[in-house]
Amino acid sequence: MSRRARLIAWIVGGVILLLFGGRWATVLLTERWWGDIISPEAGRFITRYQLLRFVLDVVGVLFASAWFITNFYIVYRAIGSVQVPRRVANLEIHEALTPRALVLIAVGAGVAMGLLTGLGTAHWWENVLLAWQGVIYGSKDPVLGHDLGLYVAQLPLWRRLHGLALLLTLLALGSAMLLYVMVGAIRWSGRRPAINDHARHHLGWLLAALVLVLAWGYWLEPFEMVAGLATPGIGDTAALRAGIASALTGLAIAVAVISLLWALRPRHALMVVGWIILALASILGHHVIPAIASSHNGALVDDVGLQKLERAAFGLSRLENGPAATAAAKSETMPGPLSLWDGELIAQVGEGDSTSIVSANQSILRVRGRRLPVWITLRVHPDDSLTVSAYADDRTSAFGGPLSYRLGDTLAYPGTVRLLQLPPDVLRPRNPEDYAITADSNGVPIHDWGRRLLLAWARQAGRLFDPVPENGRLAWHLDPQERLETIAPQVRWGRPCAHVVEGELLWLVEGYVYAGTFPIVQRAQWRGKEIATLESPFLAVVNAGNGETRIYRRPWTGALGKSWQAITGDVARPWNDLPMNIAAQLNYPEEFFELQARVLERSHWVGSRQTGRTTQDRGRALAAMTWGRQDTTMVQIAGFEATGSHTVTAVLQGSVRGGAPRLVLTRIEGQEGLGNPAVLSRNWSRFATYEQLRDSLRSAGAEPASSPVGVWIGSDGVGAFQAIFGKGPDRRIAIAWVNLAVGDSLGAGRTVDEAWQNLLGKSAPLLGIGPTGRLAEAERWMT
Repeated sequence: MSRRARLIAWIVGGVILLLFGGRWATVLLTERWWGDIISPEAGRFITRYQLLRFVLDVVGVLFASAWFITNFYIVYRAIGSVQVPRRVANLEIHEALTPRALVLIAVGAGVAMGLLTGLGTAHWWENVLLAWQGVIYGSKDPVLGHDLGLYVAQLPLWRRLHGLALLLTLLALGSAMLLYVMVGAIRWSGRRPAINDHARHHLGWLLAALVLVLAWGYWLEPFEMVAGLATPGIGDTAALRAGIASALTGLAIAVAVISLLWALRPRHALMVVGWIILALASILGHHVIPAIASSHNGALVDDVGLQKLERAAFGLSRLENGPAATAAAKSETMPGPLSLWDGELIAQVGEGDSTSIVSANQSILRVRGRRLPVWITLRVHPDDSLTVSAYADDRTSAFGGPLSYRLGDTLAYPGTVRLLQLPPDVLRPRNPEDYAITADSNGVPIHDWGRRLLLAWARQAGRLFDPVPENGRLAWHLDPQERLETIAPQVRWGRPCAHVVEGELLWLVEGYVYAGTFPIVQRAQWRGKEIATLESPFLAVVNAGNGETRIYRRPWTGALGKSWQAITGDVARPWNDLPMNIAAQLNYPEEFFELQARVLERSHWVGSRQTGRTTQDRGRALAAMTWGRQDTTMVQIAGFEATGSHTVTAVLQGSVRGGAPRLVLTRIEGQEGLGNPAVLSRNWSRFATYEQLRDSLRSAGAEPASSPVGVWIGSDGVGAFQAIFGKGPDRRIAIAWVNLAVGDSLGAGRTVDEAWQNLLGKSAPLLGIGPTGRLAEAERWMT
């Protein structure tokens, strides 16, 4: 290569390094600036996280490149000369490559393969941190006797390292054999394979390395077996499989010694016999012997032991068995606040087709000491401004339409009134803007051109070159979930839920951590993947207006959550720092509750399928939320029904009382029982007035529909409810009918009070079709 060509190559390489390395450095620096706006601890954690990923990638690439370069250089030492064809005018000549060129080719090929195999180790950063920190449960698995935390923290990293070692060894062995064949070091001679001493030495060491990696894999098999990563349903063969894995490990080490001996002396027969024995032993040990020895394939632990493990894995240690409830009315006490509306209904209530819904969730609105159950909605208007509304969840207007609240007013107004009016640049889910230039504290200062240039490069913010306001700032990560994923990427953040506290819109976001390995327990589906343990050790509060972001550490969490809390450090604040007015808004973590309900379906728990989870009919599903009767607390609800019984046999409730999560499983007794949603809907439809109701709604131009069936549990027993509503033009929605059920007693009426009186036999379910009746008012409202 000429001097000029080398100079051009160096310049091109420098430009590429500047583009990629410079962009990475500017992103790292600007993210640090942004993190410092949140808190100094957040800025430092973001920097350490980015540097850890960078170091892991560099170490992976350097190690893999050194490995391949070493092997290619060893092959190069066996090459006498290599000739390449070259054309001069009309003649083709063969020119021998110089030793220096061969070395450069070996180095280049090694670096290329190192980049292909080593890049991606940055994704190991969570495994590295968790293995370094460790997870201690204080309980041992019943098979190998190790602490449960070994399977959660150390085993995933061991498996990643083993996988990389196996890949590097196989690639090096395969590429070395191919090169030796190409240069004639491995050939056929007299109808027999032949190999020269140099190639034998090299391949012998590589075969020894490969079989040692295989021995490592055999050693890991008992851990993977207990963790449920391999051979499902091991049952009574667990001890046998562990013994076979130990035997295979010893045999593999012996074959490694044979491979080293072959590298030193050409004992070909011994080498071939050793590998054949290892292959046959692996087949017998993994497939034949366990199949013959297995008699009944029993469980590793009994139901009590399995429950103990699942309590630790899925946060069920706080599960309480509530007093058995009955499905028969014991008194004439009316049920407490009922959730008459649902998210689909509320999302359709608005100010016209020009607005779009951003979020809708249930919440508590505190006004003058009262706790009002509401739906909080956030809507975007054509001018990009946002409106927050709070709809009463437990009541309707005189004509069945929605009621909403004004800020600081306990009086509910018909239709939609604005609780808050917000500017376009507030933080909100699915924010279409990548960044915003503001004049408040929610951003990085852009007062000088040097900083502005770095920010424009890192954030691709072209508007920074336009005139900006004096004391302007650049804000990004405008989606609350994206914001939290940047501050604490080791946490899987849930859906942001809107709450209005002291006149400000706050986003409360649950933070989850999970692991794919845990001893013996059956895996569960979560976010499209199979996991073995899940916890919710973090809660984040994001102020939509000023961007203030705070993460808090829950004290009620398991060993995995505590380890991640320790890794997160001061980025997450103590739970006692959470303001009381925010703690009063808390709900049981939604995704955590859904997973726990699915786990409780198993035979050693409730042994019944979750009501409504397998059906696509929204009208026949069980409502997911209700309200506590005493203190208007948000309560997650899941029902269970025995196969073939068509009755609800148990109800799971998740709530937060006194700032602490509470999970209660209530068994329903009684021969009659409470029918499942399908049975209840069918029985309610048999009321003589039901068809009249549907006909009247259709005559008003409304489409009749029903809300999910809800359940309440109190000292008086267990009951169910459902709202019948009509959807008219221009998003006009009215609840025209309420159904109630307690045991085999049914009631219906225009309001909850009328339906309760009808259930007790004190009134008849009248539609009130006269000129002043409720249905007539609903018809007028919808038309």
